[in-house]
Amino acid sequence: MQVTLTREEMTFAAFGGVTRQINALERRRADQFQPRDYWGTHSLACMAEAAVAKWKDRYWTPFYDADHPPQSPDFKGIEIRSSPDPRRPLTLRERDKPKANSAFILVITNPPVFDLKGWLWGHEAMADEYWQDSNPPPCWFVPQNALHPIGDRT
Repeated sequence: MQVTLTREEMTFAAFGGVTRQINALERRRADQFQPRDYWGTHSLACMAEAAVAKWKDRYWTPFYDADHPPQSPDFKGIEIRSSPDPRRPLTLRERDKPKANSAFILVITNPPVFDLKGWLWGHEAMADEYWQDSNPPPCWFVPQNALHPIGDRT
């Protein structure tokens, strides 16, 4: 399922990504992934969230407030994972264990087009067969061909 964002939608999302990076700097939060363009990563992640919101026809904002702290799901019960790499698997980390009952959607980012590749429940993605600890940090890596199709109960 491909979703195309308008210039205005991408601008709004990119502004949210920059805001998230500034918030991380203010909190002295360590960068989670090495090596990365953190400013760009946050902006693309926000665009991926905006694409899912557009597909679901739901209002979305990239900004945090008291009701939506940084650790809250991107949408109620839905987590968005994104990458510009078209071969990237759905990736979950140890810190995702409390979200085992959430749906995780993989989005491949190639602005203005965003390819919603598929989804899995967290508990499905956290199966032993997907666990890899050979590349720090240890993660569950779910190949795209193991994902449920978009629209199938998401």
